[in-house]
Amino acid sequence: MSAILVNQRMYANPHKAVTDLQELIATGYKFSDEIALAKIQQLDYAYYPTAPLSDRASDEYYVNLRKELLTVAAQAQGLATFNPTIREDRQRSAFDSLLYPAILSLIPISLYEASKADFWSYLTLRVVPDLANWRYQNVKNDSEYRRHLGHPRNVFRRIWTRAYFSQESITLLSQMGEDQAVAIFERTAVVSNPKIAGSAVKALAELRRVTQNNEVYRDALKRVRRLSSVESLDVLSQEEIDARVLAEFLESLKNLAPNSVI
Repeated sequence: MSAILVNQRMYANPHKAVTDLQELIATGYKFSDEIALAKIQQLDYAYYPTAPLSDRASDEYYVNLRKELLTVAAQAQGLATFNPTIREDRQRSAFDSLLYPAILSLIPISLYEASKADFWSYLTLRVVPDLANWRYQNVKNDSEYRRHLGHPRNVFRRIWTRAYFSQESITLLSQMGEDQAVAIFERTAVVSNPKIAGSAVKALAELRRVTQNNEVYRDALKRVRRLSSVESLDVLSQEEIDARVLAEFLESLKNLAPNSVI
C-alpha cells in the first residue's frame, strides 16, 4: 500500500460485529485464509459517505493485510526458536513491538477513520480474528470482548493509536512495557497533542534507564497533566515541550526515587 490515506470498510450495522464475534466464539475461533477471503468478499459492509471510489480499500488490500499481520506474528513467535526461555506471553509482547513501526504504513488511514469503532471491529473479526485471539485470548467467551470489538483497547486500534501519537519516538515506544504505555496513552490530556505524547515517551525512556518504578512514571504523568492545564504547550516547539515534560519526570524521580540519578 502507498502512504496515501485509504478509506477503510466498516460494519454497516454495528450490531453485526457482536453477531460475528458470537459466531467465532461458537466455533472456537476456527479460522483460515479461505474463511477470511469469504468474509472479506461479503458485501454487507460500508464506506464513509465521502470516500472517493478510487480511495476505497479493495478485497486484495485486506487479503494482503492479513498476510502482513500474520507475518509479524510469525516473527514474534519465531523468537522462541532462538531463545527457548521466551514464554508465549513474551511472544505476544514481541508482536506489539514488531508491529509498532509498521502499523501506520500497513493501515494508512486518517485519525478520523481511526476513531471509528466499526472499522477496527471489521478488521479484527473479518480479517484476522485468529491472530487477535492469539494476542488476547477471549478466555471467558465474552460476546462483547473489548479487545476484539472496536473499543479503544482493541488489539490493533491501541497499537495504531500509540504509533500515531508518537511517530518520532516509535523506536522507544516499541521498547516500552504495556503498563507504561497505558500510563501515557490512556490519559486524554497527554494524547490530545502528539507532541506531548512523544515527549512523554522520550522522558519515560530516559527514566527507565535508572528506575523501573511505575509509581514514578504515574506521578510524572500526573504532573504533565497539571502542567498542560495551566500552560499552553501547544504553542511551543517540540524541543521546548521535550524539556518541559522531562523536567516534570525528573521532579517525580527526585521525590519518589531519590537514589536514582540520571
